[in-house]
Amino acid sequence: MTPGKLLALDRPLKRGVFALVAGVLLLLDAAVKAAMLGFAAPSVVAMVPGLINSSFIDMPAAKLSDGQLLLWLAFGLGTSWLTTVLALRRAADAGTRGFVAALAMIPVFRLPLIVYLSLLPSVPASSRSDVAPRPGAASTAAHASEWLDAAAAVFVGAGVAVATVAVGALIFGSYQYGMFVLAPFFIGIIAGYLLNRRADAGLTATTNFVWLTTLVGSLALLALALEGLICIIVIAPLGFVVAWLGGALGRGLALAAAWRRANAFGGLLLLPFVLGIDSAMERPLVFEVQTSIEIAAPPTAVWASLVQMSPIQEPPELVFRLGVAYPMGGELFGEGIGAVRHGLFSTGTAVERVSVWEPRHELAFEVLSEPPSMREMSFYEEVHAPHVHGYFSTVRGSFRLDSRPGGTTRLVDRTHHSMRLEPAAYWLPFARWIVRKTHERVLRHIKEEAERGRPQQGALPQPAPVLPPVRLAPSVLP
Repeated sequence: MTPGKLLALDRPLKRGVFALVAGVLLLLDAAVKAAMLGFAAPSVVAMVPGLINSSFIDMPAAKLSDGQLLLWLAFGLGTSWLTTVLALRRAADAGTRGFVAALAMIPVFRLPLIVYLSLLPSVPASSRSDVAPRPGAASTAAHASEWLDAAAAVFVGAGVAVATVAVGALIFGSYQYGMFVLAPFFIGIIAGYLLNRRADAGLTATTNFVWLTTLVGSLALLALALEGLICIIVIAPLGFVVAWLGGALGRGLALAAAWRRANAFGGLLLLPFVLGIDSAMERPLVFEVQTSIEIAAPPTAVWASLVQMSPIQEPPELVFRLGVAYPMGGELFGEGIGAVRHGLFSTGTAVERVSVWEPRHELAFEVLSEPPSMREMSFYEEVHAPHVHGYFSTVRGSFRLDSRPGGTTRLVDRTHHSMRLEPAAYWLPFARWIVRKTHERVLRHIKEEAERGRPQQGALPQPAPVLPPVRLAPSVLP
């Protein structure tokens, strides 16, 4: 099956061929991930049900490297997109609504969708309700309509972005596949379809237009204070790739001349349903990050700098100045197990309880409460983004001191975290990178204090400013 024939969406696909090819893609996806995890060959088939909920990676796959996780994500998106194309052709053959094919982009729906479409019988071409004639030759009126179609695509794309975040975040409290995959996928489909439904604009023009539509949707989120700038920048790579995949599919729908507009727009009805399923199936991913540093001082000096930590005076790095919470110092109240430790961050104070107290060897703690994970960069004082509270959190942490030859010490900072964001394979590398930056900031400070021989006293520094809010006139506030 050549790529050209694969994208020939006006060619129906019989259920036997669909079941075979889609099943092979699913098993191939499972096989690649099983190989990455080091599973035995018989485990490949056993992994297929696990693909229904991608959060199964919270155990073995959370130990994969960042590069492996991104490969995991890319391969999953690729096979899901191919399955979506096949599902569209199978839906045409079965005379059912084609927009359901987009559910193949969501792991929880992929296997059930394959089974469902494989069971539907073929129907005669005359009975296919989705077949529609392609518009005739272009005219002056048609060219004018092209501009209207483009404007409509941008407007609808922005509306989908805003509605998805408003419903997903504020109602369902879900930041998962529906928001980060299905929504940009539909934005791409709609933009690609409308741009090409009267005449083929070409893949390059379609890609540029899809990305423009996605950008406008992102700006709408900023304007309505539903998201901050940094979060939009972080999710942009995934959103643009998925929108591009949707745009290619939307262009294919327009050129096929075998699909009504409902198949480009009807999928929007699936979004609230998927957001609700995402919320119901949410399962936190727990992972560990460990960072170490060599200190030219004995464990006694390192322990003193750890339990009597002075304010961290080092200027924050760029990522922290952009709004991500960063450590500014720590205060310990009491000694031994049960003592309370306050971790001072740029966004507030974390309250921790000491669970392990072994002087000169180990200090461990459980996190009882913590401040927001970031301060959103926005033109508004308040951004309605629930993800800064509880969607990424620290569960527990520890400092271990290992005595090294020559009177030096190896200090190991280990923390365990919980994350409620999907696709986890996309968010986990970002989360681990931020945690490492946090560890390094603390470890450098302890190293400096211990090697100096005594804690440096001083006032707690003020958090570095982020982009200040711009006061807008009340008449233009959302």
